[in-house]
Amino acid sequence: MVNNNRNIIRAQNTTDIKRALYKKGRAVASEIGDEINVSMVTIHSIIKDLLKEGSITEGEPIQKSVGRPALEYIFNYDYQLSLHLSLLQANGKGTLIGEVVNLAGVVKEQVSVPLVDHSQNELAKLIKRTYNQFSYVDNIGIMIPGKIHKGKVLSGWEGLIQGWDMEKSIREYTDKPLSIQNDANLITVGYCISNDIPQSEMVIGIYYPTYSHPGISIYTHGSLIQGRDSLAGEAKYFPELMYNKQPVNFEEVMHHMLKFLPFYNAALAPHRFILILDHEPYLEEELTATFNQVLTDQINHPKFDYIQNFFPMSRVGLHWLIYKDSLYE
Repeated sequence: MVNNNRNIIRAQNTTDIKRALYKKGRAVASEIGDEINVSMVTIHSIIKDLLKEGSITEGEPIQKSVGRPALEYIFNYDYQLSLHLSLLQANGKGTLIGEVVNLAGVVKEQVSVPLVDHSQNELAKLIKRTYNQFSYVDNIGIMIPGKIHKGKVLSGWEGLIQGWDMEKSIREYTDKPLSIQNDANLITVGYCISNDIPQSEMVIGIYYPTYSHPGISIYTHGSLIQGRDSLAGEAKYFPELMYNKQPVNFEEVMHHMLKFLPFYNAALAPHRFILILDHEPYLEEELTATFNQVLTDQINHPKFDYIQNFFPMSRVGLHWLIYKDSLYE
């Protein structure tokens, strides 16, 4: 029992030291000790283990104001690499982007492959081929334009991959940690993290490109609200959208969105809407005025944020998805 307790304590101290260096990037042992309140003997002992496993490296001696120079330790952000696979849509066409990303969010390698026949079989082959190209990664995160529950695609991408047990398909050739999530969810989370949006806020993210259905994300207190079978936010099942064609220009996107945006404002009273739309930046004030005019008689008056270049936000969202339950969150 005593040994078990010691092992638990050491494991926690190891996690705390590694997390401190991950956040700081580099530090001397005394700085780590000040932050996590662990004895210097323990810190030096654990640092030896971290040097052996390769998660940190030795830097140069640092001269402090008093005493002898202290050796600096540097976190190795390439210690773990993740493969980000993103299925993107633009003007009705699909592209699979594969990126090898380190723990600092730096892209080490990238490939981009356009889809030709836009079938489940084609996408499955492209995912496998991209994984085989970068099979040295430690884990995998996938972003898709659809809702997924327990590894199975329930809706999205115009029904082309609906019903596909995506996780089972990928598990046929790799057992590495795998996470799959909807694009609107990941863009919304990535934007909130990148812009330090308070976690206490209720945020609604709306991703509505032309030639597509809207993707809706509900995010608050660091978690997604996904509902039964992860289907919360499926705006395309509003009757007005179910029986209408996809918008082919920005005016039609706006017309559709003005139909369902007041519902989310009334039902959830969000602090802000994050809108990922195809529009020019100069339209933002005009758009905000239009939305506020529609919501004027509702008691909740949210903020409106706009995103055009969403891909950097989705990369942050994928990092969150992969590492949200680890020391690298």
